[in-house]
Amino acid sequence: MVPLVPWSPPVRAVRWLWHWYLSQFSAHQTRLRHEQATIEMHRRQDEIASFEAFFLRFDRRIAGFLWRMTGDEQLANELGQETFLRAWQHFTEIMAYDRPEGWLFRVATNLALQHLRQRHVIQAISWDTLSLSTPGDLATEWIERETVRQTLLALPPRLRAALVLREIYGLSCAEVGLALGISRNAAKIALWRAREQFRLHYQRKDGDA
Repeated sequence: MVPLVPWSPPVRAVRWLWHWYLSQFSAHQTRLRHEQATIEMHRRQDEIASFEAFFLRFDRRIAGFLWRMTGDEQLANELGQETFLRAWQHFTEIMAYDRPEGWLFRVATNLALQHLRQRHVIQAISWDTLSLSTPGDLATEWIERETVRQTLLALPPRLRAALVLREIYGLSCAEVGLALGISRNAAKIALWRAREQFRLHYQRKDGDA
């Protein structure tokens, strides 16, 4: 009898099967990479669209705040761009907040205060939004508005920031504190000091006028 020998496929067949398997595996990996790239592309497009909507929603408020803090429109635009650049870098984190606007004001406040510390000169600022004027002739209104402007210029930058964030932009005491890097109670105290100093300076300037 012829002894039974385990059958093995020809070498060519084994090689062909191996190459076929590799080609199928490679094609599968390519499809996976393509699908992942497509998903990532759509995700990035959605993220960019969300950020654009976020930018359009808050750009004017941040620009207005920085302009009031610096008195320089060009500088306010530059600091605003820096604020939103940082927002883009942390966009996923920011969007998880209940009020992402607070994060923007915190960064914008820090940038403005840093610039004011470096410059050591507080430029003239228009404070029309906080004008205390009442209906009357234009000359009287202009004088009173100028008195308000000069009064606010007399406030330290941090107190000015607290007052603007609270009175113009309607941030809560907790949000003002977050923007300035202080506690809610400290923000309350800062706002009280800002209002009190504003009142005293205003009465003094109004009396001189």
